[in-house]
Amino acid sequence: MPAGLGFSDILPGLFSPNHASMCIISDRHAGIDAAFNDLPELQSPRVKRRYCLRHIRSNVITKCRRNRRLRSLVWEAGVAVTENKFLEHMQTIKQNWPSAYNYLARINVERWTLSHDDGHRYGIMTTNSSESFNNSLKGCRMLLVTAIARMTFHKLRIMFANRRTSGEVMHGRGLHFTTKICEDLSAREAESASASIERYNDRIRIYGVALNTGYMLQSQQNHVQVNLTDRTCQCGMWNVNGIPCAHVIAACNFLREGYYSFVPEMYSVQNYMNSYAADFYPVDEESQWAAHVKCLPPKPATLQRSQRGQ
Repeated sequence: MPAGLGFSDILPGLFSPNHASMCIISDRHAGIDAAFNDLPELQSPRVKRRYCLRHIRSNVITKCRRNRRLRSLVWEAGVAVTENKFLEHMQTIKQNWPSAYNYLARINVERWTLSHDDGHRYGIMTTNSSESFNNSLKGCRMLLVTAIARMTFHKLRIMFANRRTSGEVMHGRGLHFTTKICEDLSAREAESASASIERYNDRIRIYGVALNTGYMLQSQQNHVQVNLTDRTCQCGMWNVNGIPCAHVIAACNFLREGYYSFVPEMYSVQNYMNSYAADFYPVDEESQWAAHVKCLPPKPATLQRSQRGQ
């Protein structure tokens, strides 16, 4: 970060004019809490804070009891896409591990569960994407700051170059959405084959959809409500990341209309390419640097640890 700039200086630039909000996923570290409490930009209604489910689960196991079933239930409660399923898992935790239940109950439910998230985290439950990059830098953590900066630069240079090429390949194949999204949609379309459709209101586009399980009579199938006007599906999956679920695709196929219009444009190949459009260039020798970017060593007094901890 350039000298003199803080998080509050760069945060406004992180907002895209095309998006109403920004979601930040983190653990519950006291330093992060302090930033959210102190910075006006982070208190904006446009900023949605969500917790990493992996950290939540780890805290439960550490504070309460090391148990494989409890570990699984905490995760299942967090990733449940409907409120009923979430409550079912929480009830099991309450009956068997009251202390774990009480710990989870004290956490704002919308910050760690999919069922109450309202789609802000797009199905991303952990900080794994950033942690994976941190893990790749483990080998240089004990080096000088300049070496760490150099290694980070070159890793980002390679990642941007690789992904820029991947974007160009997808664009050359004529894909509108990224390969991963196309694969997910193809799998959901296959799941929607031979679905049972019930018409309720063609004007406001409400339908009941039951997927063919292969062993259940049509009269016994559970039809979930799909509302194409409001873009909702009772199964809860559509609200997780905005990608149409198999029920929605089945309803669209029944109406003989495409379902790609329901896929958010943020998943487009063009958006992917824009994300990695920035260019990196070879760094000049230090003798060629402009005077204002030269780094000076800090005063000895600033190197003293003010208190215990990281």
